[in-house]
Amino acid sequence: MLLKRKPEKLALLLALLGTLTVLVIFLTDLMLSYQRDIDSGETRLKQFSVMMAEHTARAFEAVDVLVKEVATDLSVNRSDWPDWEAVRGWEYIAQRHSRAMPQLRDLAVFDGQGNQRFISSYFPTPQINVNDRPYFSALAKGAPWATYGPYVGRNSDRYTYGIAHRLTGPGNAFAGAAFAAIEPAYMQDFCWANRLADDFDAVLTNAKGEIVASCRPTDLSTHSGILGRQAGVALFGGRAAGMIPETGIVEVNGLLISTSPVPGFSDLRMVAMMPTDSLLANWRNRLFEIGTLGLMLSALLFFGAVLVRRQVRDLRTMAEALADSRDLLEERIDQATAALAAEKDTAERANAAKSRFLAAASHDLRQPLHALSLFTTDLLRQAAAGKLREVPRIAEQIAASTQTLGDMLNALLDISRLDIDGVRANLQPFPLSALFQRLHDAFFRQAEAHQLRLRFHAPRYFVYSDPQLLERMLGNLISNALRYTPAGGTIVVGARLQGDRLRIEVRDSGIGIAREHRAAIFAEFYQVANVAREQDGGLGLGLSIVQRLAKGLGIEVSLASQIGNGTTFSLLVERAAVQPTASARNNRESSNGHVHFVGESGELAACRELIISWNYSTSSGDQQSVERLRSDTIVICDAAWIPDLDPDMALIVIGPVSTEPLPPNAHIMAPPVRPARLRALLRASAPRGPIA
Repeated sequence: MLLKRKPEKLALLLALLGTLTVLVIFLTDLMLSYQRDIDSGETRLKQFSVMMAEHTARAFEAVDVLVKEVATDLSVNRSDWPDWEAVRGWEYIAQRHSRAMPQLRDLAVFDGQGNQRFISSYFPTPQINVNDRPYFSALAKGAPWATYGPYVGRNSDRYTYGIAHRLTGPGNAFAGAAFAAIEPAYMQDFCWANRLADDFDAVLTNAKGEIVASCRPTDLSTHSGILGRQAGVALFGGRAAGMIPETGIVEVNGLLISTSPVPGFSDLRMVAMMPTDSLLANWRNRLFEIGTLGLMLSALLFFGAVLVRRQVRDLRTMAEALADSRDLLEERIDQATAALAAEKDTAERANAAKSRFLAAASHDLRQPLHALSLFTTDLLRQAAAGKLREVPRIAEQIAASTQTLGDMLNALLDISRLDIDGVRANLQPFPLSALFQRLHDAFFRQAEAHQLRLRFHAPRYFVYSDPQLLERMLGNLISNALRYTPAGGTIVVGARLQGDRLRIEVRDSGIGIAREHRAAIFAEFYQVANVAREQDGGLGLGLSIVQRLAKGLGIEVSLASQIGNGTTFSLLVERAAVQPTASARNNRESSNGHVHFVGESGELAACRELIISWNYSTSSGDQQSVERLRSDTIVICDAAWIPDLDPDMALIVIGPVSTEPLPPNAHIMAPPVRPARLRALLRASAPRGPIA
């Protein structure tokens, strides 16, 4: 009632409320714009660090490719380089320097004692020795390549960063190093012109945080105040000391810091820094403008509240609607950006996987195919010349190449099937000793051929898993151990209790796996000791298959290794609570069909144990016993026990056979029998449903 009698107070009250409302709106908008400027600065800084990291990777990779080409040429084609005269060595290395990019300072060659033999930028060659450098020690110990820096070069007395590749002599012995020194000033030419602000800094650092190159023009000599120092200490008065992240972006002590790893060089990172004050210059101008406008509008509202109160109310409604629309638009833009980024990442991963698959498969499959062509040509030539005594040897070589090609195709098909169908596990309790016996029968001949000792310690435990998939995992691990263990070594397969589970171990005395390779060995086509992708090294899919099967079966895989002291792979498997006997499994009603065995070999016994575990009923007998069999029975026999069968009955022959014609439904399997191949043949031959 008082307000109705005194309309001036009503006007003052309305003016005050209107003023407060406008101030709240302005403050909210200022806070939002403040955060937007900070977020925008973070995005720009991160994009810049990623761009510089990728630019550095391309620049360094070009130098690395050049050094690798020189190392390969000197190791393979010009192994007499240690005997070259100084002029010839300088001409060779200087000619290759002329093809390099501007980021290359020097290209040099060191002998096995670390003495500098040739260098592209100096003649005569300065007499220096680098056998105390960490990269030289790493190459001498067997590393194929190494990086090092920042350090002061002994040729130029200026800071640089080095890339070195190993030179080899006869017997793959260490013969020296091909070395390239990077010019740190290369970064200034590209970075300084594209800097985000005058008080912006970007540096290239190593794993210890030491500066390798700077965006700002800087002294490259030993008196440099930037190069070789800790980035957090050298930049912005040390405000970032101890605060630089390994990767990502942070805001500390009034600084935005973005770190991006350099692709392909695990020891290098691009660090970009900018004061947050630089990002808020526009915001301060906006603060002044909006503040002035707010004061003027408040005064206008205060003195004209009675006349414009309706207009103020409408303006407030419109401002809120505009803010909502802006927020909604920003949200939709963020969602669309995130969706596009996700689709881009998915496409890039798919494209990389496709390229890696085509490159590895085309290279690796071409080798055995080429060998088959050569051996076939040689066989025809020997046969035409009447040199029949060479035919068995050539036939054995053809068989070996065919086996290698089959192994590679099976690995490719397995990894493709796992990608498409995933892991379909048939979990059941089964004795570990039977699994170890099958693995022994499958690999002991291969171990003897490689002059290796293969030992199995079979405990009387039962595990709960899929017997075929677990056997495939252990078979891949044993195959890897056989491939990378030198002659005279030992491979031990055993198991022990660990709590309520079993730890199955495959331990070898082979070459071991370096720590930097352990995270990548489970990737497809990755092979630590097969850089040249020789065909006897396989495709590099074995451990990738192990990892995928382990994920599908819920098995933990661990690795312990030391260079030169062997490797141990461990599988942590669930222990079975019940222990069914083999006879109980054999006597239960089969759901997949009946298999009849003819023969007495150990391979046949191992096959029978496998087939029993796959829920087939089995029987055995001599060659005449097949006359009493039903037509839907699958017959498996030794090569020397092939019976006469009805043409409609399926036949699987284990071992090499003569040239006599076989029944039309016969399949041949060369020992050792591969469970996956046997299971596929049973599935194809069975008249009823697929194998469970």
